[in-house]
Amino acid sequence: MGSPESRAAARAKVGRMQELTPYDSDCFLIYSMMACVNYQHSPNCSDIQDTQVYQRGWELWSEMSPTIPMHLDPFHKHDSRSGRCRHTFGVFHALRNKLPIAGDVLHRDEIVSVWNVETVARDIADFRAAWKWRLPQFRCPVKFEQGKQWLRLAESKKGEDAWEEYDSPCTAAEIWPMIESEARSGRTPRMDSKNEIRAVIFWEDKTEAFYTEPLESAG
Repeated sequence: MGSPESRAAARAKVGRMQELTPYDSDCFLIYSMMACVNYQHSPNCSDIQDTQVYQRGWELWSEMSPTIPMHLDPFHKHDSRSGRCRHTFGVFHALRNKLPIAGDVLHRDEIVSVWNVETVARDIADFRAAWKWRLPQFRCPVKFEQGKQWLRLAESKKGEDAWEEYDSPCTAAEIWPMIESEARSGRTPRMDSKNEIRAVIFWEDKTEAFYTEPLESAG
């Protein structure tokens, strides 16, 4: 859940969390969210890796996501072909759990349904509630305020937390403009760059490299 792609992948797995006990569900959620926390923040993964909560979260994630060698992972095998639309390529793969092909369409409404501000805020509120219940001995390193995700800095002092804004887009309002930008760079000359883009379509050039363009007929 540290990036739009991993957040979507985690949410896809959350559907299976209905089968989990409340404890396992909290462990999975805590482990998932910690992907966005690095060593500049506190507490980070190294601080909680010995806790039963973190170890159980890792076990659950591993069960739901068997490790695939990079040379066999289709996403990474085609990574070199996605340079002109790398962000859109990654978001499409996370949402659909498949690689795009020429003619595939990604709609703005899909992005909004997964990464609207209310949903992201609820995800982080659930994480903070699980953290407070399962790891009360540690300060929670993530919060959501002013429509943005924030991370607690390691330089924070007791009773005086310091925060920085998460540097990866986490809401639809941040994600879709990046997708639009990639599509506009690949548009055909007849496309009006001022038109609102509601969907993008994937194409391949003669070298089989992916690119995207605005979909004119999207309503």
